Amino acid sequence: MRFPFSTLISIASLACLGGCAAARTEAPVASIPVRAEAPAAGPEEHSQVVLVEHRQAPDPLHEATAVGPFLEEFPPPIALAELEASAAVNNPTLRRMQQETAAAWARVGYVGKLPDPTFGFNIFGHPIETAAGSQRANFSLMQMIPWLSRLGAQEQQAGFEAWVRESEYAAERLRVIGDIRAAWFKLYVLAKQIETIEANKTLLQSLIDTANARVAAGGPQGDVLLGMLELSSLEEQLIDFRRQIVAVKAELNRLAGRDPWTPIAAPSALDASLPAWTPKMLREIAIANQPAIAAAQFEAEATRWGVEVARLKRRPDVSLNAGWFVMDDNRPPSAIVDVGEDAW
Repeated sequence: MRFPFSTLISIASLACLGGCAAARTEAPVASIPVRAEAPAAGPEEHSQVVLVEHRQAPDPLHEATAVGPFLEEFPPPIALAELEASAAVNNPTLRRMQQETAAAWARVGYVGKLPDPTFGFNIFGHPIETAAGSQRANFSLMQMIPWLSRLGAQEQQAGFEAWVRESEYAAERLRVIGDIRAAWFKLYVLAKQIETIEANKTLLQSLIDTANARVAAGGPQGDVLLGMLELSSLEEQLIDFRRQIVAVKAELNRLAGRDPWTPIAAPSALDASLPAWTPKMLREIAIANQPAIAAAQFEAEATRWGVEVARLKRRPDVSLNAGWFVMDDNRPPSAIVDVGEDAW
């Protein structure tokens, strides 16, 4: 098949542009990050990634994928279970909710008890003069006794609120682990897509070499130009997948509560199987075991007990108060009052 001269000129221009784009994308990928060990000066100093770069004007948009520690040649292997265990311990949201749960359970231990007694004292710089003597000081002890049934209702309300916090923590933990597994599977898919593109590039390059040999022997140039365009398209897809891998690894490290630049090796295989589940079975399991549903149920019970606490607050409280008055023996004896005897 012969092409008109103007068509060949257009295809050649596109091929030159594609070749230039491919050259720009291939240069940074060839840069090799070399890990230089820091001197053993202390535990706070870490190894540093040094880039061997041969270009004077690097592409900052491409450096996010080629230079970052995510693309180390041999990142340390890590299993999915390790990421999940790290998330359970180091995820900031889970740690906050766990502490809130512990605080809620601690509140259950004292909200149903009597309030602490109140102790007070007064010392008079200028004593109060009475017939029994000068009053120098007085001490008081007060115990407030609320309505006992209200204490029980408050304890019930606090208990259900603690169950709400614990169920919300369990639901958030399931969500974080689910996000980690989804990102882990996505990382596997992206790695396999990159392997497929690399294999296609190798195959396409061999076809281009064969077409070049035919052109040298006087054959048509259309196959060479089309092959160069397809090779440029594969290079663009490769860059996009590598950037997606960087984002997925950053998300995995965020969920696991680790430094976002911690390298992660993509999984080489997945042990996945399709369970024999039905919609009815999933609905029954969710109603029985889903922490978010349990949290809503506990929240309803806590609200009901809150209404009971509000109703019982209309009933009066009882306060017991004991006082001791320190008196001086600075009055003459009297048959009416006990001079110098402390009053209470």
